[in-house]
Amino acid sequence: MKKINILIEGIGGRSWGNTCGGGLRDTEEKLILDFLNLEEIEDDTFFLYPISIGDYRGYLGIGDDTFDEKKSFLYLMNLRIKTLIQNKNGYILVNRFAEGHVTHQNYKDLHNELIKHNIPANKVMLVSSNMNGKKQYKIFCKSMQNLTKTKITVIEAAHRLESAVVTYNQIIDDNFNKELYNKVWPYKNSFFTKKEMKDMKDTLREKYFLSYNRIIREYRLALVAMLYELGVQDKGIISLGAPKVNKEYGGVWPTHIGDFIEDKKQNEVVSNAVANIKSLYPINADKDITPETQYTEEGEKIGGAVGDYSHFSHQYKRIYFNIVTESCYYEDCIYFSEKTFRPISQLTPFLFVGTPFSLAKLREVGFKTFSPYIDESYDEEIDNDKRFFMILDEVKRLCNMTKKEIHKWYYEMEDILIYNQDHFANYKMQDHKNVWNEISDVMYG
Repeated sequence: MKKINILIEGIGGRSWGNTCGGGLRDTEEKLILDFLNLEEIEDDTFFLYPISIGDYRGYLGIGDDTFDEKKSFLYLMNLRIKTLIQNKNGYILVNRFAEGHVTHQNYKDLHNELIKHNIPANKVMLVSSNMNGKKQYKIFCKSMQNLTKTKITVIEAAHRLESAVVTYNQIIDDNFNKELYNKVWPYKNSFFTKKEMKDMKDTLREKYFLSYNRIIREYRLALVAMLYELGVQDKGIISLGAPKVNKEYGGVWPTHIGDFIEDKKQNEVVSNAVANIKSLYPINADKDITPETQYTEEGEKIGGAVGDYSHFSHQYKRIYFNIVTESCYYEDCIYFSEKTFRPISQLTPFLFVGTPFSLAKLREVGFKTFSPYIDESYDEEIDNDKRFFMILDEVKRLCNMTKKEIHKWYYEMEDILIYNQDHFANYKMQDHKNVWNEISDVMYG
């Protein structure tokens, strides 16, 4: 039976320096975690030092106004801990288990910090829900060979998938904090069932599509703006932003689209479309669900309309497909948040506005996607501009169908939708076992 010693010494009193966080405390019976204070660590003790982070700029001390911008967690680390990591059997776990937005710049910043503090990169593990992490890091190392002569270990997790499965089953089993969530939300948590789908087979639905876009990002603005430009907005249920949310998360309305769409004429069209919808902001899903952050009477933050416990099946019974705008679009990470698993759990096909090869990754973990009913060739397009317009072309094609045609189109996918919901509901939990086994392999060989 293997044992991993976890050092729980804090960094400058900061809580993110002394927790495994993100559900990583739970392990298989074959692995024991022993949580130790610094005085319990001997010079020959193998130990793991977890740094739990909210974002990469924060853990490197860049752009975080809570402490000196020039100082990262390595500046604040206890000297003895640092020495044991440098010369003995200490290892660092940079833990962003619950998120997966990772860029090449993040790897570069981390390597530069390690060099600055004389920390061997092979003593560092980075775990996140970036399901393309190993391949992405390999590409980074190839492009930065001098910086990466010694390499960190990148560990991939599927936390959002597994946490979404847990939430789904808790709601189905009526085993969650109903008093809290049903009191805050205007509707009870619910999922579109197979029986309801079959019962609705002879009933045309009100709308064509649903697209939640809570936090302002340029590609989300561009998408919503072009839905209006195409004139299909009345065929959909659309949300876009929320003033308090975007203030909290740093969303800013741009004067023009700058992150992508390099073609001058196309950029002008999209930028003008974005300007045209500004007066409509915020757009709040038929005024049905508020996107603003919600709080309990005690002041506990519990998220907005895209939170873990905000599943409202009545929205999905009104539409035929979902346009999912994920948290990443321009990068080569692959990250699925609860946004992706919401339509899967709600028996709804979807188009995926995110990084390329994401649909292929979903198929790798056992889900079915929707070709030939949806032209999914956009998933293999690495040009961000082309991929964006390919998705728009498919939205336009679907919205040009008659109600009878798209109703028939939806029910032709009935077997796929049922399979996906069943595969999701019964997905085998394996993150904890896989992550801790990989950590153990790095530490003990």
